[in-house]
Amino acid sequence: MLKPILILSAAVVGVLIGFATGSSWPVAGFVAAAIVVWLTAFMLLRKDRTRFQSYSRLHSVWPCLLCAGLGAMSAYWNSPGPEALPLYVECGIFGRVEDSRSLTTADLLTVRLYSVTPSGGHEIECRNISVLLYAGGDVQLLPGDEIAYHSVLLPNAAAAPGRPAYVSHDMVRIYRNDAEAAASGGKKQYRLKPGGLRIVGHKDNVATLMWQWRNRIAISLENSSLSAASAGMLRALLTGVRSGIKEDESGVFRDGGVAHTLAVSGLHVGIIAALLSWLTMPLNLLRSRRLRLVAVCAGIWIFTLFTGLMYSTLRAALMFTFGIVGRETGRRSSPLHGVCMAAFLIILVWPEALWDAGFQLSFLCVAALIVFVEPLNPISHRHHPVTYKMVSALLVTLVATGATWMVSARYFGSVPMNFMLCNIIVLPVIPVIMSAGMAYVVILMCGTDFILLGRLIDGAIRMIYSILDRFSVHVIDIEPSLISVSLWFSGIVMLAIALHYHRPAARTLPGAMVLPVSRTPEDTVPLHRPTLIAAILLFLLSLIVI
Repeated sequence: MLKPILILSAAVVGVLIGFATGSSWPVAGFVAAAIVVWLTAFMLLRKDRTRFQSYSRLHSVWPCLLCAGLGAMSAYWNSPGPEALPLYVECGIFGRVEDSRSLTTADLLTVRLYSVTPSGGHEIECRNISVLLYAGGDVQLLPGDEIAYHSVLLPNAAAAPGRPAYVSHDMVRIYRNDAEAAASGGKKQYRLKPGGLRIVGHKDNVATLMWQWRNRIAISLENSSLSAASAGMLRALLTGVRSGIKEDESGVFRDGGVAHTLAVSGLHVGIIAALLSWLTMPLNLLRSRRLRLVAVCAGIWIFTLFTGLMYSTLRAALMFTFGIVGRETGRRSSPLHGVCMAAFLIILVWPEALWDAGFQLSFLCVAALIVFVEPLNPISHRHHPVTYKMVSALLVTLVATGATWMVSARYFGSVPMNFMLCNIIVLPVIPVIMSAGMAYVVILMCGTDFILLGRLIDGAIRMIYSILDRFSVHVIDIEPSLISVSLWFSGIVMLAIALHYHRPAARTLPGAMVLPVSRTPEDTVPLHRPTLIAAILLFLLSLIVI
């Protein structure tokens, strides 16, 4: 059970070291150390090969070192270069549009830079650098377009690994000289001139094709008989794009603790898998069980690509594939091994995912469900299967919230208190809305607006908004400190060890969760009362269970 966790932890350490150093030396160091450890074990135990394979200490060290080297290599290849580009000077910019989003005043584009040429300077080749481009001109840009324009690069205040580091506009800001600034009262002013934005080429790939299909569905929903709120929610559930949902509407879901239903994740992949299993049921008559599994698996991966390869859907698709492959090859599948392997592969391909809130919340939630739900369920599955499933459904909400509320509060600054009631109300309705929504979109894309079905979807979505608006009034504004988050998860890890390994010494360690020092946005309360109450309750629960 611990080996996949150790290997994943080694890869994470390698990624962090690779990003911190920005060189290839950690890669060589980790790989060389792994080879040395393996050769040492082989030379010491070469006379007894069976003992060599079962000698767990050395046999676990060198895979961890090797995976740390792979993590460092991935971070090195995905690190941006050069480290800094010239700011506040006019530059010629050449790149490719990766994403496009319409705003009220302009289009917001994400551009992957090929090169930047400062005015009067030499061309600077760019690697793994993106820039946000606010384009308000008449040029219609789509993902895959290769563009060239002149602008001034500005630092992005929200920059993070995997996010654009710079901001630019399709107009060039020319700052006035000192004489003009003195004549204008010393104010730092500027004038604008066109940046000459133009399309110089186009490259299509799978991501651009999927973006075009998502855009077609969005346009069809906007022109349908659905209300704006229903069209935005269906677009979020089916395509993963939440730009059609207004801020006050998304705030209702966030305050009710059900915002995860709007973000495409394992829940939506499970709904797609259930629908595909039902649609491919006739294949059982042809005794083509494997063909049915291949069709379901292919449909899940198409949905994952269609929604933009989000980390949560990618995790669910990988775990589903591992489970099918393991069952068909006669191997015992372990959910914990599957989630660790999915995280390992995602980190190797996209090491910047470690800083993504969706990645953190998704894997924390699934890992907690795997570790805690079954041991905490006091009902026997054999003697009371129905009661067991009902208790498990309640535990899923409790465990998922308990595992992720600290991270969620850290990012979003609030904790909903009616999350249990809102989840019980909303979760059963989401599969119905998704199924009806997919049927409605298919009919809509064929050129027919099924008005009756649209009215039913409108009514269901209005009912959800009204119920959440009534019950999502108890929200606590809290922003935990990093110490609080660390102590909370230390207690959760110790509770997991106590549950699975029956170590009495670990039952006192969840008491560390009583000590988190949370801070409110005003920094006036050093110890937030709800945090203390929640920590004490979880600590008492650990004592009862252990």
